[in-house]
Amino acid sequence: TLADAVARRPAAPLIHAADALQTAINFILGMPGLLHGAAAGPTQLEYALERKPTLAIIALGYAEVLEAATSASAESIPDAATFRANYARIVGSLRETGCEVIVTTIPDPMDTAHFSTCAAAARVVKLTPGALERDYGLANGDRVTIDGLTEIGYQLMGGRAEPLPAGSILRGAVAAEISSRVRSLDEAVTSVATEYGASVYDLGGLFRRIRKQGIAAGSRTLTADFLGGFYSLNGYYPGKTGQALIANELLELINRTYETAFEPIDISA
Repeated sequence: TLADAVARRPAAPLIHAADALQTAINFILGMPGLLHGAAAGPTQLEYALERKPTLAIIALGYAEVLEAATSASAESIPDAATFRANYARIVGSLRETGCEVIVTTIPDPMDTAHFSTCAAAARVVKLTPGALERDYGLANGDRVTIDGLTEIGYQLMGGRAEPLPAGSILRGAVAAEISSRVRSLDEAVTSVATEYGASVYDLGGLFRRIRKQGIAAGSRTLTADFLGGFYSLNGYYPGKTGQALIANELLELINRTYETAFEPIDISA
């Protein structure tokens, strides 16, 4: 998370049996110091600054909003003021060294395949939206999770329609609140970028565009539907082709901003 990047650091012992994240941080940021008796190591920000980069791309914030969405807990998203302060610390620290910075806006999880609208869910399970609403009590604005889609598929194969288990539906009011808070965080990101002279890549806008109209990848059109080609099987992280499309948009921004000529990735391949 953004807060982790600013404040969390490697800490002995090397393996934390009850904390997989701390263990990962130890291996990524704490080696080899922890093997030689160091009690702690650099934060992600400190480590980045030690590398003396000339260009940094900051793509933070999605972990927080994704965790809130998958737990149906909009209130767990950081407040915009705290988020902005941490974001400014990262961008400001990098810019003070003369590093060029590109920040990315935060995608709204409601734009992803993990949270299907009724219409999108109907396309996946091959039912009409009306049938889904009737059989599973869906209201306007509700989202069906991948677990929900899977359960509906099982039920269709069994010729039955039963109440879905917990975690299958994200209610519309919670979905709307999450989207609203994501917009507030994105306003903080763009505000910090303006303040420190950083460039902005609208990653959230790309996710939104794919949900609305899809995106060309060679001869195919990828969509934001589950199994639509852009997202991996978890429904919220892009797959290899999706990541390549993001990389190409970043390369285009870099070429346009810095008058470079990096070749794009061959999406057809």
